[in-house]
Amino acid sequence: IVTWNVRRLDKVRSTLTMIVIEGQR
Repeated sequence: IVTWNVRRLDKVRSTLTMIVIEGQR
């Protein structure tokens, strides 16, 4: 039931991580 939610959250988290890494550059 929560699988899609976790997957979506993981995708958002990875995107945020990418933005943070790009910002630290």
